[in-house]
Amino acid sequence: VLSLPAGNKRMQEIAAAIQEGAAAYLNRQYTTIAIVGAVIFVLACVFLGWQVGIGFLIGATLSGAAFAQAANVKAGATVYDPQGGTVGTVDKVEGGNAVVNTGTHSVALPLDKFATSDKGPLISVTKQQLDELAAQADSEASAGLDKALVAGATVVDNAGVALGTIDKVDGDNVVLKTEKGPVSLTRKYFALNNGALTALVTKDQVLSALSAAQKS
Repeated sequence: VLSLPAGNKRMQEIAAAIQEGAAAYLNRQYTTIAIVGAVIFVLACVFLGWQVGIGFLIGATLSGAAFAQAANVKAGATVYDPQGGTVGTVDKVEGGNAVVNTGTHSVALPLDKFATSDKGPLISVTKQQLDELAAQADSEASAGLDKALVAGATVVDNAGVALGTIDKVDGDNVVLKTEKGPVSLTRKYFALNNGALTALVTKDQVLSALSAAQKS
């Protein structure tokens, strides 16, 4: 499967925006819970005794800690926003990330950006906001890739292994010079990963394809 490596700039930018919203959302939730919990704690101590009050306080604290880790994110799960609206569906979970498909974009999000709700996994942005974040990140990534795809640029494979250099770029067609000769790839097989121009294939795949083509 050809995909961007986990932790690429696009995912980091979107995750950072979601993290900011998640922090504000959870702060509001915990503030409300803390106020209600304090009232119940006082009432329990007054009417049921301090032992019951302390027991309630310990249980509430542990429940709150569990809440932050309770999101059960699985392939096929529906993801919701804080208002209960549908954001999208989890396509797959791997490498500590969940790929959320909104129907417009597929976005890889770290699992620690999810909380839980009565309906299921929850993130701090709406479908519209997530689509806007993804579109903005894609636009910026596309502009950066245009600047990087130039003759002479060094290319690595999706494992970070040196693959070759760009010979020429003709529209969406990119000719890559490798140790076994030139190979033509379309633009969609390239990305910027942590500043490195990356071909979304392995070196072995490219060299094997070239060897097979030369024998035929």
